[in-house]
Amino acid sequence: MYPDTDSYPIVITNARIRRIEEELPELPDKKEERYIKTLNLPEDIAKEMAISTRADLFDDLVKNGIDPMLVAVTLEQTMKALARDNVPIENLTDKKIKDIFELLKTKKIAKEAIDPLLKHFAEKPRDKMDVALEFLKLELVSEEQLDQIIDGVIKENLDFIIDNGQGALGKLMGLVMEQVRGKIDGKLVNEALNKKFNAKLKELGLET
Repeated sequence: MYPDTDSYPIVITNARIRRIEEELPELPDKKEERYIKTLNLPEDIAKEMAISTRADLFDDLVKNGIDPMLVAVTLEQTMKALARDNVPIENLTDKKIKDIFELLKTKKIAKEAIDPLLKHFAEKPRDKMDVALEFLKLELVSEEQLDQIIDGVIKENLDFIIDNGQGALGKLMGLVMEQVRGKIDGKLVNEALNKKFNAKLKELGLET
C-alpha cells in the first residue's frame, strides 16, 4: 500500500473525532450502566432493556415522567406474555403505547388498565382510545365511589367476616377488585379496604 498522490490528505482533527463520538448511538453496556445508576433499575431488567428494540421508546416514556420500572416491565415482560398468548403485539405502534402511558400520567386510567389496553389495541389497532375505554369499561372510579363499593362488599359479606375474622380480607379484596380493576390504583384500593375492614372488625369485637 502507498499514499494516493492524486488526492489531498484528509486531516482528522481531535475536534472532528469528538464530534463523531458525540453522534454515535449509545452502546448497550453504557445504556445498562445508565439505567442502573440513574434510573435505579435492577441489573437483570437494565440489561434486558439496554438491548431491547424498544429501548428508544423506553427512554422517551421515562423522559415524559413515567416510572422507569413500570415502563421496563410493560415493554418487555408484559409484551412477551401477550406474545406467548398469541396476541399480535406487532400491531402495537409506539404512538399507541405512548398514548396509553399519557392517560396514566394524567390520571385518566389506573396502571392496572395498561395490560388490557395493550391487548385490545393489538387485536383491534384501528379502534380509538375512547372506544377501547368504553369497551373495556375502564372509566375511572373516584375515591368516593370506591368507598361506596367497599361499604357494599363489607355489608354483603358480614356473616363471612364474622365467621373468618382477619381471614376474610383476601376474599373481600377479590370482590372489590372485580368491580374496580383497571379503574383506580390498586394501592388506593388496598389502603381503603384495610381501613374500613379493620374498623368493621373493631366494631364487631373481632380485632386481633
